[in-house]
Amino acid sequence: MNQIKSIIIAAVILLVIGSLVGMTVTRHDDAAKHKPPQATRQNVCLLLDLSDRISPSLQPLQVEKDKRTIGALVDLFEEDVKKKLYVNSMDSIRVAVAEQPTGYGETLLKISDAMTIDMSDQKPNKKRDEFPKQKERFLSKVEELYQVASSNTAYAGADIWRFFREDLDKYRITGTSEAPVRNVLVVVTDGYITFGDQKNRPRAGSRASYMEVSQFRHNGWEKEFDRRDSGLISGMKHPDWEVLVLQVNPHKTEDLPIISKYWSKWFDEMGISNYRIEKTNDSTRLSRQVIASFLNQAKGTQKVEHVAKAGAH
Repeated sequence: MNQIKSIIIAAVILLVIGSLVGMTVTRHDDAAKHKPPQATRQNVCLLLDLSDRISPSLQPLQVEKDKRTIGALVDLFEEDVKKKLYVNSMDSIRVAVAEQPTGYGETLLKISDAMTIDMSDQKPNKKRDEFPKQKERFLSKVEELYQVASSNTAYAGADIWRFFREDLDKYRITGTSEAPVRNVLVVVTDGYITFGDQKNRPRAGSRASYMEVSQFRHNGWEKEFDRRDSGLISGMKHPDWEVLVLQVNPHKTEDLPIISKYWSKWFDEMGISNYRIEKTNDSTRLSRQVIASFLNQAKGTQKVEHVAKAGAH
C-alpha cells in the first residue's frame, strides 16, 4: 500500500512540475510574440545642389548658410542617437551630391562618398566612443566639399530630377513592423530644377525633366499650368520617403508659388505624402526649428506646406 501511495505521489509531483514548465514556456513564447517593436531607425539622406547657387560672386553668403543648415541637421541626428543611448541606435546619415555635368563632379562625388555616419556598422560597445570621431570627420568633409564646389568656375546646374529617377531608391532602407525605418531625404537647393543644355534633356509633351518657370510669370499662370498639365516628368514612385526641401531661394518674387507648384505636383505624383518646402532664411535657429519639427514628428503627420507659406518668416 505504501508503495502504491509513493507511486501516486511521485506521479502527481511530475504532473505539477510538467505543468509549471509548460506555463514557463508558454509565458516565454507569449513574451516573444508581444515583444515591443524597436525604436524607429532614422535613415537620413542629404542631397546637395552645388550649382551656381553657391557661387561666391552670385550668392556670397550661401555656402555659409548651407554649412550651418547641415550642422544643425547633424546635431539633431546626434540628439536622436543619444536618446537611444548610442548602443541601441541603428541610425544613419549620408550625403549625396546631385550630378554635375562638369569635370569637377567626379571630385565632389568622391568626397561625398566619405560623408556617412552609420550606427548599424559599428560594434555596440564602440558606438559611444566612435560617434564623436565620425561626426568630426563628417563635418570636416563638408568643409572640403564646399571648398571644392565654390572654387568651380563652370557651374551648369545639378541634376536633381535624375537623382530622384535613378538614385534615390539606392539609399532607401526597408523596415518591418518589428524594426521600423523612417527614410528622410533632406534637399538643400535654391528650388530650381535645371541642368546644362536643356535641348538634350528628356521631355514628354508638356512635361520635362527641368522647370520652365519663366513661362509662367504672368497673371493666370496657375490655370494655364493645370490646363496644360505642365510639370516635371514623373513615372517613379517613392512612397517610403519623406522629403524636406530647404534653402529655396527664388530669383524673382513671383517665382515662389511656381516653384512650389512644380515640387508639390511632382511629390504627389511620386506618392510622397509627407513633405515640406522651406524658403531660405538667415537664422540658424529658425533652420534648426524647421528641421527639428520635421524629424521629430510621427511619420505621416506633417501637413504639406508649400513654399509660399512655409517660407514666410
